[in-house]
Amino acid sequence: MRIDRLRDKCILYPETGTIRKVELLYDSGLCTIRFRDGTSSSFLHDWEAYHVAYYGLCFTSDGKTVFTGNWEKGVYALDTASGKIIWHYRCTKIRELFAFSNYLVAMRFGDSLCKIDSTAGTLLGRLSGSAFESCWRLDDKHILIESKYGKLCVVDTDLMQIVHKYGASVFNPNGCIGLVIQNAWIKNGSVMISGIEEYEKADNEFREKLLFERSLGGF
Repeated sequence: MRIDRLRDKCILYPETGTIRKVELLYDSGLCTIRFRDGTSSSFLHDWEAYHVAYYGLCFTSDGKTVFTGNWEKGVYALDTASGKIIWHYRCTKIRELFAFSNYLVAMRFGDSLCKIDSTAGTLLGRLSGSAFESCWRLDDKHILIESKYGKLCVVDTDLMQIVHKYGASVFNPNGCIGLVIQNAWIKNGSVMISGIEEYEKADNEFREKLLFERSLGGF
């Protein structure tokens, strides 16, 4: 049986020196979140769900709570020591999940951004957007969203507002026929993106794929 490891994180508890390793595994409709001692190959416990897709694996700053998003059932907060569910926020279509100082931001594909209290699991705010497809964390309060309408939008998660938009002429200045953004970050006050561009080749039917890194400017 083939198992694909999608995400894994290691957490160190400084007060005890204990290491916990959290792994998100997926195989043919079975998703397992495994918790284990980082110095051992044996698993402490598994948390499983069948025929669902999980997105995101992020933690509180102290590493004691892990969050994961479920396409069909919403967002879960799990205790990393016991693996037990702390809270469950019910919604659908969770595609991305980011942990900030005291809240989470979950992107519901083609629907909205939800701001959720990381302790209580209650909804703090929502930004509707039927065109939201992908997003990346930029810093301690901003994320970058890709819209199917050809825009990249910077969202202030404190305010839950779009504070800047970049058009295709900025993020795709060469007019490539296919652009896949893989990473986004802020460098010297400018939003940076990197990924793969595709171009038509006149001499044959194959497309040329090139890696790129580009500055979009500030906001």
